[in-house]
Amino acid sequence: MANLIITAIIGAMLGFISSVAYFMPRYEAVISELNARPPIVVIDMIKLAADAIPLKADRAATEEHFKNTQNVINKYVDSGYIVLSIEGVMKAPDGMMLTTEDLPRNKHITAPES
Repeated sequence: MANLIITAIIGAMLGFISSVAYFMPRYEAVISELNARPPIVVIDMIKLAADAIPLKADRAATEEHFKNTQNVINKYVDSGYIVLSIEGVMKAPDGMMLTTEDLPRNKHITAPES
């Protein structure tokens, strides 16, 4: 009976070691492939402008918005991101989209009073 238990334990250990030896190179290949792909951010300039700039904003506010947006884009590019315009993308998850929260505050636009 003891030999049967020892044989079962050794068999389970050999099975575990074999499966780790078999799957580990495949797991490492998948991880290295994922790490080789750069992250992506998608930008909808029209939606950003519509969300960030009030209709009656002056020219200085509009110019600052686009300057801030370009600075944020440059920071993403410098960090290794691929920056895509929404015009070339059919659909993207919300987490990949640049939003107004990602932009610095526009000093020419005052916050609405509540």
